[in-house]
Amino acid sequence: MSAVQCTDVRFLRKHHFLYACTFLFCLGEVTMGFSLVYRLTDWLSFSPGQVGTFMALGSLTYFLGSNLYLVLGSKFNPAIVLPIAVGVVLLTSFPLGYARVPTLLYVSFLVLRLGMSFFWPTMISNVTAGYSGKELSVNISYYQRSWMASIMIGPPIAGFIYSWNSTANFIMVNISFLSAFIMYFLMVFHFRKDDRGPVKSETVEKQNETQVLKQDKHSNYCRYRSWACNFSAAICMGLIGSILPLHIREGLGFSEGTAGMVHFFRCAAGFAAFAVLAKYTAWHFRNWWFLLMQGGLTFCAFLFLLAGNTLGFIIFAAMLFGVINSGANTTSVYYSSSTGKNPKRNFAFHEIFMSLGHAAGAAGGGYLYQNFSFRGMSGALMIVLGAGVVAYIILGRRSDIITSS
Repeated sequence: MSAVQCTDVRFLRKHHFLYACTFLFCLGEVTMGFSLVYRLTDWLSFSPGQVGTFMALGSLTYFLGSNLYLVLGSKFNPAIVLPIAVGVVLLTSFPLGYARVPTLLYVSFLVLRLGMSFFWPTMISNVTAGYSGKELSVNISYYQRSWMASIMIGPPIAGFIYSWNSTANFIMVNISFLSAFIMYFLMVFHFRKDDRGPVKSETVEKQNETQVLKQDKHSNYCRYRSWACNFSAAICMGLIGSILPLHIREGLGFSEGTAGMVHFFRCAAGFAAFAVLAKYTAWHFRNWWFLLMQGGLTFCAFLFLLAGNTLGFIIFAAMLFGVINSGANTTSVYYSSSTGKNPKRNFAFHEIFMSLGHAAGAAGGGYLYQNFSFRGMSGALMIVLGAGVVAYIILGRRSDIITSS
């Protein structure tokens, strides 16, 4: 086996550690978010509007942390940033499962979200550094399937466990974050500092350089539109993650386990979409792709409007949203990594727009659901996303996107 091949094998093993750390960290995050929706309602008698506001404050804190990372992220070694971020999240996750004082819950949750704002952009930059084209798409896909797998299994498990013991969920959260912390240090222990990752041939380097130069004229345009599309998807995600579990239990009368299964079907569809997006790259630098993503999100909101109180229809709409959301997220990560001079800065903006969307969806969705029902909330979402479709059509007429692969 050649030296280059040996290095590639070592690098792939290192990525496996990163993927495992991503899976465990996200498992703790999604279990915590799903469980908090019911904990705040059952223990502290929060209304849907108050639950949405609580989640929105977490997203706004994440937004502030992402801006802080934007300023400081490139100045610190990821080997220092990642363990500190995971450590902060681990320590602040303990009060969430046991505290009954709202102030302590707020403080713990906000500090935890601050730690998360440093973890995610650092992890993405580690996974994507040094790649472009299809290789970049493959790395992004494995990374996204890592966290999507945790989102897929987390809510169903959390829902059934919560029905049995509400505190046990948060023990699972603590174990997940602790395992991510241990996994990262296992990676550091296993790999030496002089491990440099794959060495690419001169031919590949020249091909990548040519591709970047060819796409440079359109790179900013694609990157900005990908962030806008991901912002729209995040609005939907903030609304679905915070309000849909309440609607399934309070509005439809089903258990927390059923709400978890709805999330499972949504994430299973998204997981499959990530795999397809890794294989097919025809969407790279194509104008129609952005319009398809925004139009798909609008159609999902329309399906939720039609679904109303029909669980089967809600599951179908949630699954379609899972596919579209995967496309929007992949688009944003791909252009953040492959365009622009500073990927770390781009990933910070990627997280900033997502956090703003989550905050808007959670807060706005909570109060709309409380005052206008699930259908009213879905109708308002459809109007907002539909305005984005109109904007994309107008921008598409003024833009000249490359059509060659």
